[in-house]
Amino acid sequence: CNVYNALKITRSLFAVEGDPHYFDYYERALFNQILGSMDPLTGDKTYYQFMGTNVRKVFNSTTRDSYCCNGTGLESFAKLQDSIYFRDRDSLFVNLLIASDVHWSEKKLNLVQTTRFPFEDQTSFTIHTPAPQRLPIKIRIPAWATAGLQLLINGSPRSVTAEAGTYLTLDEVWKDGDQIDLKMPLSFRMEATIDNPHKVAFLYGPLVMVGIDPGPSSVIRAEGLTSASLETWFEPIDRPQLRFKARDDLGRTLEFRPFHTVTSENYSTYWDLLNESTSSQMNSSTH
Repeated sequence: CNVYNALKITRSLFAVEGDPHYFDYYERALFNQILGSMDPLTGDKTYYQFMGTNVRKVFNSTTRDSYCCNGTGLESFAKLQDSIYFRDRDSLFVNLLIASDVHWSEKKLNLVQTTRFPFEDQTSFTIHTPAPQRLPIKIRIPAWATAGLQLLINGSPRSVTAEAGTYLTLDEVWKDGDQIDLKMPLSFRMEATIDNPHKVAFLYGPLVMVGIDPGPSSVIRAEGLTSASLETWFEPIDRPQLRFKARDDLGRTLEFRPFHTVTSENYSTYWDLLNESTSSQMNSSTH
């Protein structure tokens, strides 16, 4: 329920201010917490999502259990489309990478988005219009998209000057059948909790990656591990399904998957990252 309401507030704030950073939050909350709140086999929803060590999701039946999240959970999956696109008087805004289509009746324009994001790092837009027309299309470049962008319009490469966390504005005269192809490679990074710089979560693009059946310890010892070195630390098990493995200095090999794909497995989200630097800091703080 908290995320459900936070997304409604975020949508309203964006409608007033137009700041793309609101959708950096919206995207993360949608792909991690909302999509991660339903058992795809039963449709049951979570009331509470555990973020501890070696925990498991608990799904509540929509027929046997009486929780508020059974109601808002149903609504969340019925309104997945409500914030993909926005418009002002002249421009169309694309804020989320989700397979969908939008019809702007006043301009007699349809935009069809084709993608398997986040299981692929690209999306395509096909424009349908009865007559050529000029229309700025503003595609949000997420804050995580720091590994370079590739843009094609009708198969021809275009230079991209937009930075992560801003909009890529394509101000063109569009014809029926025009196609935009945009590739935004996903990359790994670490993010620490607010109160402890050594307690971290691992992310791949907007996706929180959790360790599967990790055992009782949340400690990862890895000398020299930084966001920059994560690309080689994580090794693909099944890249199309975003399954990776990583081996730490304690000799453990851990499997990581996106949080929203986990259902019955035990998992850990936050990790105590230890290396020589953090160990010395912890020792000095105890004296």
